[in-house]
Amino acid sequence: MKLDVLVTRLGVEIEPKLLEQALTHRSYAYENGRLPNNERLEFLGDAVLGFVVTAHIHQKLKKLPEGELTKVKNAVVSARALALVAAELGLGEFLRLGRGEEQTGGREKTNLLADAFEAVLGAAYVSKGLEAAQAIIEKFVYPMLEN
Repeated sequence: MKLDVLVTRLGVEIEPKLLEQALTHRSYAYENGRLPNNERLEFLGDAVLGFVVTAHIHQKLKKLPEGELTKVKNAVVSARALALVAAELGLGEFLRLGRGEEQTGGREKTNLLADAFEAVLGAAYVSKGLEAAQAIIEKFVYPMLEN
């Protein structure tokens, strides 16, 4: 797996083992001796993403009431939106999938791609801190806010 290509696309260095784990679906992990999978990193990445996006829209969209801010946030952190970001990154080509997921088009599944993107954010956070995760979010998620 040429993770250096992905690192270049991300624009942020991430510890290789953490990045590999972020790209490891539980189906692959199970089939290969119960390796660490991306679920815990996804959990963390989801929280980091929510915090960073919430802080950003709170700062930038000063005239919107809370309900509207929530709608904006939910639109950009939705599985559909994150899958688009993951597709832009070409994340699907780097995923480690089990045979079943591979055979059923897992590299293009919305939820799987969104989860992997969140896991990459979690890996960036663990590896290099909030600023690294925020740099990825700024580069790939903030542009969606312009729409």
